[in-house]
Amino acid sequence: LQDVQTQIISMVTENATVTEVPQELIDRFYNVNINNMTYNAMMYGMDLESFVSAYYGMDAESFETETLAAAEISANQAMVCLAIAKAENIAVTEEEMEEKITEKYASYGYASADAFRESVDLEEFKDSLLLNKVLDFLVENATITEVPEITE
Repeated sequence: LQDVQTQIISMVTENATVTEVPQELIDRFYNVNINNMTYNAMMYGMDLESFVSAYYGMDAESFETETLAAAEISANQAMVCLAIAKAENIAVTEEEMEEKITEKYASYGYASADAFRESVDLEEFKDSLLLNKVLDFLVENATITEVPEITE
């Protein structure tokens, strides 16, 4: 399903025109990417630069360039999703948000829903839920054609 979502949002974004992406949105995606990679490096007992070099074969400058490019793509996709949400009246209610918090706090590593609420930027969490709802909407409404693999 995630593969289908990735393909659909890529196609939708390629066919959309985004006039301006707020820098703070790009920065948010950039920071998420850096924080995730830093955490992964820490799990291997490495600093970020050593981790990126060992596992991705990149120097710090290349990693910086790749991470910024990925953040710009993600921010552009988020802008398209927000436009779709507005056009299709897709929103996340407080009830849906509370349901997801109650359902998922333990999988995020928190002892309670309250601990999750206190530690997380709830506006970003709500935005994440909205993007997922839009992706679900796109998958439900897409015409998906499977192309058979060509074997020799």
